[in-house]
Amino acid sequence: ASLDMLSQTFGTLLLIAVGIAALSGHASACAHASPASCFTVSRTPIAPSPRPPHSISSLRPSRTAQGWTMTSPTSSRPDSEGWTVGDLSIYGALRNLRTGGVQGTQEVRFPGQTNRNYKIACEDCAFFVKINRHVRATEMFEREWQSLKALRFAGAYTPGPQRLGDLPDGGSYLIMEWVEMEDFAVFEPAAQAALGRMVAGMHGNQPERHQFFGFGFPTTLGGFTFDNSFSDDWAEFFVETRLRTALLEAGRFFPLHTARAALPFAHHHAVEAICTKARATLEKLGPIRPSILHGDLCLGNAGAIRAGEVDEEPPQFRAVLHDPASFYG
Repeated sequence: ASLDMLSQTFGTLLLIAVGIAALSGHASACAHASPASCFTVSRTPIAPSPRPPHSISSLRPSRTAQGWTMTSPTSSRPDSEGWTVGDLSIYGALRNLRTGGVQGTQEVRFPGQTNRNYKIACEDCAFFVKINRHVRATEMFEREWQSLKALRFAGAYTPGPQRLGDLPDGGSYLIMEWVEMEDFAVFEPAAQAALGRMVAGMHGNQPERHQFFGFGFPTTLGGFTFDNSFSDDWAEFFVETRLRTALLEAGRFFPLHTARAALPFAHHHAVEAICTKARATLEKLGPIRPSILHGDLCLGNAGAIRAGEVDEEPPQFRAVLHDPASFYG
């Protein structure tokens, strides 16, 4: 599990550190970056979500939703949920899944969401639908689809992808199965143990099949698109396609009114110093075997469902992973 966290946590903490170093003009300030400050880094969405059809006050916490959410009242009319005529093509895709007619739609909102998200209840089951109207949405959803398939192949439990398509009035949609996760159940000790076992099994799945680091095509993490071209050198792959990319991108968010003249110079030297140090540190680890990684493994992208009886003591849980940005690392 520590390998899966490395590409997110290590890079993000150093990203904050280089910001502090550049603004102060001293590379030594990198050592004093606060871990808490990493939560202030903006994960800019590919496209802002359209104005929600409901105010925050009309949304209510969900007890059985995909992670930590707020949901709108259930409606049987998609147009009342802010859908367009083009979005009704999604209903055609749902009919092709042969799960009966649509019984209702419910908007599901996440903190920092990139897409418009809906729970759509059909006669036989429910689905989780993501909608994004950006021109690159198809590309983004295709990457998520392939990431989910890779994790499931390695034994992880994720929402199963069902349909992917373009909208006639622009944008794309992704239909997945709806998984009833209990809010905050992932913090239960039994759920954490189940999550650890599942991630360990995923990382150890069929090691003889994987000889290279990467994923064959880019994956999207927030507003970042990362190059996943295959490599046989982990240190080189991580530093050049993850760490350097994030550090250079961070330069775009520095306040330009502060140390305007010295900032580019300090930033460049800090990036080179951090990348050199990181490469030397990783090379000391010796041979590294590629494993499939979630790519954005955090508590917000993990959940749990009860695996036993409701009143069973101690409670039993099954861990769930979602919203991956996978690669072999």
